[in-house]
Amino acid sequence: MSIDEVLLSKKIEEQIYIAKEKPTTIELLSILGSYGDTLDDEEILDLLKDYNTGRPIMQHIIAKVGDTPAIRRSRMEIIK
Repeated sequence: MSIDEVLLSKKIEEQIYIAKEKPTTIELLSILGSYGDTLDDEEILDLLKDYNTGRPIMQHIIAKVGDTPAIRRSRMEIIK
């Protein structure tokens, strides 16, 4: 892991701690559910910053089509 990746992870971690002080919302769950899955780290950091400053984020969340772990898990839930 490069220094830039470590610094980005730390910034995300800091924003998550700030977000955890607020009531849990669907917006926060959407961001956290996408972390390490459907959105890249830069997008997650931007969304967390927006969330923590009270900016609406649902307009920024987009679905990325592909075969991700989350999609595979949801398919398995449907099959059950």
